[in-house]
Amino acid sequence: PVRPMGARVPELRFNPSEALEFSLSSEQSAESSLHLANNTNSSIVFKVKTTTPERYLVKPNHGIIERGRDVRITIIIAQAKKKEILTRVRARTQVRCHDKFLVQSAAINPDTAAELTNTESEAFADSITHIINHMDKRHVGAKKMIVEFLFPEFKSIGQNAEAAANVKSDVGSSVHLPVISGPMRGSPESMFAEIVALRKKYDDLVTFTVNLTAERDNLCSDLARLRLMTSDILPVKTVSSRHMRQRYSDECGVEDVETCKPRHVATHVVLMCITAFVFGHVSHRWTLGPC
Repeated sequence: PVRPMGARVPELRFNPSEALEFSLSSEQSAESSLHLANNTNSSIVFKVKTTTPERYLVKPNHGIIERGRDVRITIIIAQAKKKEILTRVRARTQVRCHDKFLVQSAAINPDTAAELTNTESEAFADSITHIINHMDKRHVGAKKMIVEFLFPEFKSIGQNAEAAANVKSDVGSSVHLPVISGPMRGSPESMFAEIVALRKKYDDLVTFTVNLTAERDNLCSDLARLRLMTSDILPVKTVSSRHMRQRYSDECGVEDVETCKPRHVATHVVLMCITAFVFGHVSHRWTLGPC
């Protein structure tokens, strides 16, 4: 086995330290950064592994960190995989993320570091893999990190996205996955939401009707006020109209001319019926002649 530098596991500082966040949107690439800092007195080799290699592009996924130096690792979700995840979220399909990353590290002596520095790029990765695999596991660092998906597009849709859904990953941690708000169609939650929406529309309609009635009452008040003003401006017409109503009332023997009109009409109808009956009877006798 490869002899390690010292008896302790290499101490790298990770930023972030627990989870890698990926912001998924249709316009921008989904990527996250991981910073590794070497605060020890020896060089450290590292290698990055993931449980879903077909989904992520990691650069660099291996390398050497000299003492007192740091390195920035960029992790990108492949475009096709990102579209696949967004499609599932838009379809309100439950998204479960079990992805995780493993960063292995080991301290090496200066001679090994010099040899790796002069190694060609093709053999560089194999050399680091060989060192980590053949070193005593007690002296190999293994940092596990979970993945967290964020969906800012759906958070901004105030048609109301939920904050997050807690999903258990294989390492026992919670991966917060924001999902589109709104229950599935046909579920009791969906029916209740529809009832609430209908109730709100009904309340809005009632409010509109009340306002419309109030406007109608205001218009009626304005019309009555306008008529009163008109009657004050034209007193002669009002008086003459009053006189005519009184005259018809006196002629009919009633208090109001409106009750007089039906009586006049009934009288004319009765007289016309009697006249028609008499005229018809006489005409019939005249046609037949004496018996």
